[in-house]
Amino acid sequence: MRLRAALLTTTVFLCAAGCGSAPDGDAEKVGWTSQPVTVCAGGSVVQGIDVSVYQGSIDWAQVKASGRGFGIARVSDGTANPDSTFAGNWAGMKSAGMVRGAYQFFRASVDPTAQANLLLDAIGTLESGDLAPMADIEVLDGESGATLVANLATWMSVVKAKTGRTPMIYSAPGFWNALPNTGQFANDTLVVANWQVSCPDTPTPWTGWTFWQYADNGTVPGISGAVDLDEYNGTLAELQALGGPAPYAAEYVSQSFPLATTALTMVEGQIIPSYIELKNVGSKTWDSSTHLGTTQPRDRTSAFADGTWLGPNRPAGVKGTVAPGATYKFEFDLQAPMKPGTYDEYFGVVEESIAWFSDPGQGGPPDNDLEVQIKVVASDGGAPVDDAGVVHDAGVPEERDGAVVASGPGSPLPSAEDAGDAGNWDTPAPSSGSSGGCALAPTRDGSPAVPSALALASLLALVFIRRRAR
Repeated sequence: MRLRAALLTTTVFLCAAGCGSAPDGDAEKVGWTSQPVTVCAGGSVVQGIDVSVYQGSIDWAQVKASGRGFGIARVSDGTANPDSTFAGNWAGMKSAGMVRGAYQFFRASVDPTAQANLLLDAIGTLESGDLAPMADIEVLDGESGATLVANLATWMSVVKAKTGRTPMIYSAPGFWNALPNTGQFANDTLVVANWQVSCPDTPTPWTGWTFWQYADNGTVPGISGAVDLDEYNGTLAELQALGGPAPYAAEYVSQSFPLATTALTMVEGQIIPSYIELKNVGSKTWDSSTHLGTTQPRDRTSAFADGTWLGPNRPAGVKGTVAPGATYKFEFDLQAPMKPGTYDEYFGVVEESIAWFSDPGQGGPPDNDLEVQIKVVASDGGAPVDDAGVVHDAGVPEERDGAVVASGPGSPLPSAEDAGDAGNWDTPAPSSGSSGGCALAPTRDGSPAVPSALALASLLALVFIRRRAR
């Protein structure tokens, strides 16, 4: 992660405190150390690399298999020299399942906004788990230290405004410590360059480090030639979380019906009020454009839509706003079609005109995570039978707009917590709601129908099945 204009290798200078100025007065030789504050890793670490055009074509699958958890690829040297390998490296790291990052060799003599925009155009929209962009600070580039610091601050503000992430800073103590007024970067992520030492020295104003480039001459499977070796100070889970939440993401909280493993039996035309409660675990606030939508395929017309739906492919939407960390109940009816059969209904979440929550870069759920399996039986004057072939009694019918409604006397349904696993995508979470005291009503023509006992058994079978698409 260093300038290689004439020579592809540089001499490593290691120096004790008060050792003097950098070797050439302008270009910091990475690994040069002055006024050291030595800090070792706190415990677990994750190995990684940083790369540029000098590593040529990289087999990222081999890199991942070698035990590396992350990679950081160069976008450009200033604005005049885009890196021809960046696009391939950016996609390759993602395909290999590695945490990925992007950096730019920063030029103090070049418009910082233009540099930031070039980098942002190259990386596009950051996805969930991607590292914040990084500025590689190694040379004054003919400018004063004050100019470099001012331009870096501008670059940082442009990148942060457009990505929502605070950029990282890469530098070596011997170069960085000579710069003025760097206290403004104290809360930013440090990537420290310090080679051939057991623990790195950290520059002012930092008292610790997040990433450490500890060698420039590493050998890694999948790469021909030498490569920079890096280390993350923490666990893989912490590294993955460092990228921050996805803009749009939802986490399961509860639903109005207990979970089960068999299909719900509904009579033709029957209506069952329902809801799915989700938590906003993304960085964006949900609003009136945040809707529950049909999936598998997306925007499919549902056979169970009724007048409470926003449209035949949109069961419900947010009313008001839902801030990150808050929950919301998407309420809608399921109205059985007038055609017997077994149906699979899939749902996802969409921010209209922006993204589905299952799109790359968003936080889910996947399109096949929420599924309702429903068995619709005929209302033909005879009593419907359950999955065991047992015929049940009848009562007095109730209709709403010509459709049979789940209503009437009956025992209260058990809560989702009583039914067991509440269906969180990642970890089991008990339901916070219950379905109330509804029971299936008789058929519309007054013939014998399902009593509350079958209603209870049927409603217990409504399943919002979680299928992992990860």
